[in-house]
Amino acid sequence: MAAHGELTETAVRQPQRCSVELELFFADAPAWADLDKMAWTNSMGFDFDPIGHERAATLAQIATFMETLPQVSAMWRAIPVDSALGLERAD
Repeated sequence: MAAHGELTETAVRQPQRCSVELELFFADAPAWADLDKMAWTNSMGFDFDPIGHERAATLAQIATFMETLPQVSAMWRAIPVDSALGLERAD
């Protein structure tokens, strides 16, 4: 038994994997009408490059690509009206 205020190995164990869900809610706007009909919506993907040059290059590519999609560009500049964040242990 640990003394009051003392952390034990069990108390400080961090989960190996977490499931994170971020939801952003935007007011309706004509700028992103038909967003759900865009061809790329099923292939968002994730990039796990380490912080540094590779990630900066990937973010630059994403920003350039987003500028070709008017609906996404408009949403990127929009301010959410609400948000929700979920975090669950996945191990």
